[in-house]
Amino acid sequence: MKNGDIQTGIPISSGSRHVASEFNALSFGVAFVGGYNGARGDRPLVELSSNSYTVAQWKSFYAFMKAFYMSIPGGDAFGQNDLSQGGVGQGPGFDVGDIIELHPFNRINTCDPISEGSFLTREEIIAKLI
Repeated sequence: MKNGDIQTGIPISSGSRHVASEFNALSFGVAFVGGYNGARGDRPLVELSSNSYTVAQWKSFYAFMKAFYMSIPGGDAFGQNDLSQGGVGQGPGFDVGDIIELHPFNRINTCDPISEGSFLTREEIIAKLI
């Protein structure tokens, strides 16, 4: 929410519907309220951007990512735009890889799912980290 409250949608075990179908079973979606610099009826003047996200939303995102990395230490984090071919999705309006590479996370994703066609297995992630 704009006030930073995190709402739950479908259970994580249900898989995501935010990305290309080959990634749905092994991913889940996190959505921000906002992201557009104008009313949706004004397309094509409207652009997706993170400028409309509030400080509270960013704080919640960082708290969520901290919990994610504590729960799934080898996990990768991608934006919808990183996992969508042919314009299926553009979100979230910023480069997730750039954000997680910065303090406090200092993380670099272990794969490029679009070019590789899949996520890495647990064993492949461990091998890359060694």
